[in-house]
Amino acid sequence: MNTMIDPAPAPTQGADVTLRRRQSLEASVVRACTNPECGAGGVFHDVPGVNVAHYDPERKDQPVGPICLCCGAERPADEPQGEIWSREYR
Repeated sequence: MNTMIDPAPAPTQGADVTLRRRQSLEASVVRACTNPECGAGGVFHDVPGVNVAHYDPERKDQPVGPICLCCGAERPADEPQGEIWSREYR
């Protein structure tokens, strides 16, 4: 079965064209390790000597995953909050 799709008509001279730019911000809650003896943050960082297993300047601010790299305990799941802000410019 062949389906033909008509191309969109080309804008005619003098047609109004509106360009828009949209920005948005999405958030997630990243929880720290639940082991009371550890408490390491749930993201990689760039501070030498602090929670050394989470030290990785190239992955700074990225979640470490479901297992704490410092003590091996399970971390709570990240909680995506979705879009918390948006703006459209004309």
